[in-house]
Amino acid sequence: MTRRMFKILVFSFILTGLFLFPASAKDSPETLLAKLPAEIGAFKLSGNVEVYDEKAMGASLGYDNFDAGTSLTIYLYDLGQTDIADGIDSLVITQAKDEAIKEVEAVASEYGLYKDVKVLTDEKSEIAADGGSAVKILRTCFTYEMVNPDNGESMGWQDSYMYVTGLKGYVCKFRATGPRGTDEGGIKRVVKGVLAALVK
Repeated sequence: MTRRMFKILVFSFILTGLFLFPASAKDSPETLLAKLPAEIGAFKLSGNVEVYDEKAMGASLGYDNFDAGTSLTIYLYDLGQTDIADGIDSLVITQAKDEAIKEVEAVASEYGLYKDVKVLTDEKSEIAADGGSAVKILRTCFTYEMVNPDNGESMGWQDSYMYVTGLKGYVCKFRATGPRGTDEGGIKRVVKGVLAALVK
């Protein structure tokens, strides 16, 4: 067999594979979120999966720890992109994190619900999913004062944590908020549990 014939044969196999074994479609955000447990540690589901009208914005699911006054929401969305790489190295993940920071600052400036927003930490980190390898994340920590927009009175200081990574073809974003001094360890346990369920 000549080298030219070999190349033609290999190319034929590649084309055949593309037609016979097309790339499998990724699960929808609501399908993935529906896999999550009803309770993780002290956090319990606060409702059903919310699917947004704009498909590119995906879906979300919330958990609450009422005793600690802490809430956590998981968002899965792809911004209309067909595939987003796992981890934190793709530009879309960095942009998603930057946009989320701007959203928090916009709530403060446009709606007057927060004031004195401070980004305390903005870094690369990782969280070990239960029973699995470590997942690289972008971790951002905020603090701000909640304000009653009607009279400007303080409603107390809040700590807020955000974790962003690429997972299953989506931007996977966690946003948790609680009173000042909130235990991040408890939040990370929920994140670990969610990641473990999603990566299966």
